[in-house]
Amino acid sequence: MSVQSIPIQRVPEIKCDLSELRSRIEAQKNEPFVVKGLAHDWPVVKADQNPDTAISYLERFASARPVTSLRLQSGESNSIGYSRDFTGFNFKQDRRPLTSLLSELRQIVQGPPSVHGLYLGSTN
Repeated sequence: MSVQSIPIQRVPEIKCDLSELRSRIEAQKNEPFVVKGLAHDWPVVKADQNPDTAISYLERFASARPVTSLRLQSGESNSIGYSRDFTGFNFKQDRRPLTSLLSELRQIVQGPPSVHGLYLGSTN
């Protein structure tokens, strides 16, 4: 049985600002594309050069509503997934306020990390 290879098509990259985005989306007619530089001027992107500044910026919008985070333990791989022996996962999941997660992130970037990685996925 022969496996046919499917050619990978390059996703077009466009450059536009927020005011042009809607018309560019409509022009693409449901085809994927990458927007380069759209977030370049966002305050948190500018603050990214200094982790403490970026964390402080995010804290201004954080609420006490819980978010789900994943914590990679030291000694595990750099990717979230299964444990080395495949008997479970290499992360611990918890729910806590975003303010708590940002506080831990600040501790991680300022000193010896207590965890190997910290992940917060998409959240409201």
